[in-house]
Amino acid sequence: MLGGVRYGLEDVSSRLNLNALLFADENIEGSAREILMALPGMSEEIADAILDWIDEDEEIREYGVESEYYSTLDPPYAAKNQPLDTVEELLLVRGVTPQLLFGADANRNGTIDPHEFSDPMGSEAGIDAAALAEVELERGWAAYLTLFSQERNVNALGQPRIFLNNDNLEELYSQLTTVFDEEWAIFIVAYRQAGAYDGQESGESGAGQQLDFEQEGKNKLTQVLDLIGKKVEIKFQGNEQPTVLQSPFPEDPTALAFYLPTLLDQVSTSKELTIPGRININETSATVLAGIPGMTEDILASLLERRGVPSEETALNMSFQHETWLLTEGIVTLEEMKSMIPFVCTGGDVFQAQIVGYYEDEAAASRAEVIFDATTPLPRVLFWRDISHLGRGYPLDVLGASLSATFEGLDL
Repeated sequence: MLGGVRYGLEDVSSRLNLNALLFADENIEGSAREILMALPGMSEEIADAILDWIDEDEEIREYGVESEYYSTLDPPYAAKNQPLDTVEELLLVRGVTPQLLFGADANRNGTIDPHEFSDPMGSEAGIDAAALAEVELERGWAAYLTLFSQERNVNALGQPRIFLNNDNLEELYSQLTTVFDEEWAIFIVAYRQAGAYDGQESGESGAGQQLDFEQEGKNKLTQVLDLIGKKVEIKFQGNEQPTVLQSPFPEDPTALAFYLPTLLDQVSTSKELTIPGRININETSATVLAGIPGMTEDILASLLERRGVPSEETALNMSFQHETWLLTEGIVTLEEMKSMIPFVCTGGDVFQAQIVGYYEDEAAASRAEVIFDATTPLPRVLFWRDISHLGRGYPLDVLGASLSATFEGLDL
């Protein structure tokens, strides 16, 4: 029998996905650098150099460098200009040092062991654990980074969400009526056809009306929250005059908490099966949270206080199932939520673990880092590497030692 911590998986959506950074710039220009700047010890020069390393071109960012710079080094090499394969590749980027990337965590077990504060080899390499601690870099950037985070674009039953920007509006309406009542389905399709109405007429329910599917969808939704608090002016079949529809999705906080989880669970503005790189606000560190575009000190403080210490209970709490709990809890406004939602989620489907095999006499150990991908019907190992050269990493009282001696002499 064994005792101690035996297993655990880390949701890598709690980390910053370097390979998804460029998507951030597509949503808000300059946001990729803003996200990186939240890492302790980061500079604008290093941030832009990282982005130049992974983007596809040789155009130099404001503070960055491309192959022209790296070709002058000895030995010379070119900027990669494509996604990273390992976090360690950052050591090829101008300005990134082992101290910045790994801090004092030489054995990469996620904590600073007593010997790492006074390791003479570390001192010779210029690693000062106490100094790193002062700038919150004890574990280095690697503790905050990943290349693999993704989440499935499915509802609570594991079924693909309805794609709101479907060009076939009759098909969209049919799909919507399988999960929503008629009023919701009519309003969503009418919004696709006509967009938002800015007039003063109060509007009415569209229930019982007949949509004209000959009208094309002229309006695309950028996110589900675009539907909230809007009105639509649309001409129904058989009506001579257009009708103004009131939104079945009011901005009232009480109503939001009631309908928003259902709406977000069933529909999406993306038809992709997975969404890469969003940050799990229920589990990530304050450091990563601080870099999310639109995150202020007040929002960050309220978020951390409301969610408490990340736990299994938090993950299973229905109130925290969607990132819009920030809105329904009154932590952010609707406009603030809209700016943040492309960057945040409440859980991913790719997980990381370290697997350690060992003998109790400490004679030998084997250690591997593994990434598990659960975005596919059959979960798979996405990435594996042997890190035995870093040592066992954990004391026996953490890994679990044999308890057989405890039961010696007992008649079991």
